[in-house]
Amino acid sequence: MTRNYAWAGTILRVDLTSGQITKQPFPEEWKQKFLGGRTLNSKLLFDEVPRGADPLGPENKLIIGTGPLTGLLGSGTGRLTVTTKSPLTGIHGDANSGGDFGPEIKYAGYDHIVISGKAQKPVYLWIDDDRVEIRDAAHLWGKMVYETDRILRMEDIGDMEVKTMIIGPAGENLVRFAIPIVNLFRAPGRCGTGAVMGAKHLKAIVVRGTKSLQVAKPAEYIRFVKNLFEKMYQDPFYPIWSRLGTTVLARLKQERGDLPVKNFWETHWSEEKAEQIYGEAFLKNYAVKSKGCFGCVIHCSHGYVVRQGPYAGTYAGGLEWGTIGPNASNFDNPRLDSICKIHELANQYGMDTASTGNMITFATDLFERGVLGKDETGGTELRWGDHELLVDLYTRIAYRKGLGDLLAEGKRGMVEKLGPAAEKYAWHVKWLDDITDCRINVGRALNYAVSTRGADHLRGNPGWATARAYEDQTFEGLFPERQSDPQGAPPKNLEYDSYDPIRADIAIFTETGCAAVDTLGLCKVHTEFSGPGIVRLDTLAEMASLSTGLQLDAAKLGEICQRGWHIERAFGNREGLTAQHDQLSERFYEPVPTGPKKGTRLDKEKFGQLLRTYYERRGWDVNTGIPTRQTLEKLGLKNVADELSTTPGHPELFRDTN
Repeated sequence: MTRNYAWAGTILRVDLTSGQITKQPFPEEWKQKFLGGRTLNSKLLFDEVPRGADPLGPENKLIIGTGPLTGLLGSGTGRLTVTTKSPLTGIHGDANSGGDFGPEIKYAGYDHIVISGKAQKPVYLWIDDDRVEIRDAAHLWGKMVYETDRILRMEDIGDMEVKTMIIGPAGENLVRFAIPIVNLFRAPGRCGTGAVMGAKHLKAIVVRGTKSLQVAKPAEYIRFVKNLFEKMYQDPFYPIWSRLGTTVLARLKQERGDLPVKNFWETHWSEEKAEQIYGEAFLKNYAVKSKGCFGCVIHCSHGYVVRQGPYAGTYAGGLEWGTIGPNASNFDNPRLDSICKIHELANQYGMDTASTGNMITFATDLFERGVLGKDETGGTELRWGDHELLVDLYTRIAYRKGLGDLLAEGKRGMVEKLGPAAEKYAWHVKWLDDITDCRINVGRALNYAVSTRGADHLRGNPGWATARAYEDQTFEGLFPERQSDPQGAPPKNLEYDSYDPIRADIAIFTETGCAAVDTLGLCKVHTEFSGPGIVRLDTLAEMASLSTGLQLDAAKLGEICQRGWHIERAFGNREGLTAQHDQLSERFYEPVPTGPKKGTRLDKEKFGQLLRTYYERRGWDVNTGIPTRQTLEKLGLKNVADELSTTPGHPELFRDTN
């Protein structure tokens, strides 16, 4: 009997149009070449969703993928990736989530769930180990997430221990940045995957799993993980992340000078306002308990309650910097109680707080400049810092009421309606925006420009890595002149404002590392790519080897993740993306107007050359930014090159020379 170490061993396929449910064995070749999680999701999306497919049409697929480490003993082993063609951007889209929904999928006997077609009426998917059913959800349609979860657990299933993934009204109403909510408070929070569920009439997925998982070398794996836990407790990042979580970033960004303020026009707030949104203020005034996701020793999430004021009675969990930045400083709103409220509403409606907040700041900027008038707003006057309006607009967007209908289309749809005058103020890359100003950090800017799903701090973290990359053994060979001063400062070519070609190598390395974390099913806060420096690419490879039985080192794991990255890039190329789309907003070539980095700006010419260097390092055509056939075939992706050869644009890059 073949043992499927660390894999449940099956892909569950559900066709909502026909009602057909099939279970596909997990091919051994896929384990070797793609492992699982984000990388295998990306392959499935490229292979199965044709060029030009409507993201909200039945041809699009919703792919939920766990990694080989998901559900195992280990720190942060509770992650899953949801992948689809994004209705927000029109290209490859995915989102990652913690909680314990991913492990439950594994315990039910599945690694990936692939959902296609469209149900004629609202349904939910019930997975009870080997028994899988498509059930009527008419009684749930129109309800918010909390109530839906209660009905599913207490009435429909009768088991409070089942795990849920649910969309709210935003997903039902096809808000292009709608998201599903996992177990009430966790969220795969980008790219509009909730709208895809809504378009398919899929209200929820409910899972109960009672099976077990095996690892290839249990004694060695347990020793390795125990040692990792002990080291993590001693890491200097541990007390910071475990106490404050990502809310710590509010203070760091204010001090560093890359805090988004007023639709990214400024990068520094008044200290009086900034202090009101710091993580310490949140802990003191609202947080009631820290909470960890599955297998987590850091427990960075916090349940909170607002006890007084106009938002008294508000409660939710998991307030993150991704909510605070776009809705507080970027909206010039220091009212943290209102941020707690809109975070609760986002959980209830199923909305991405980063995209929602950035849409509201974008609209406010346009209104102030006269590009958006009262005819478009329905008479609403948009004002910076109006926290009551902020809360109200979350509801209007979720239900597409009035101005909310326009904002629900995302920046791409809004610009298409308002014209070029609006695009000037629309900060985005490939129509996805993010939560950090990148003018003071060349590496971050490069990361944003080339990211496969649009501007994205989670696709790579070169800004973070510069602080310790020169110490990383996996960087051997990249830094022939690595020298640090007696105080331990990194070399000049790693400083934030450096355009040294090594920045392209750093970007690629951190993109590979972040892909490895997503592929294996871990949380980035537990790794050097966002947190403790003890969990590196070689550490991840060792964990994967001990659990799966595969012989992986950092190089082999990196190659697998490079394969996935190129598939994601090729998906965008097939949809028409080229180097011209790897561009930042024009404002980021303008000087920073305020704060400790006043006067700093990106040099457009130098940045353009760095982009070309990146393409060269990646093995892409330097003029188009498209991977060459030689590069794709070297990675074992001949089918991808063949597919691109039929894509209008540059088929000469993909001619088969054999």
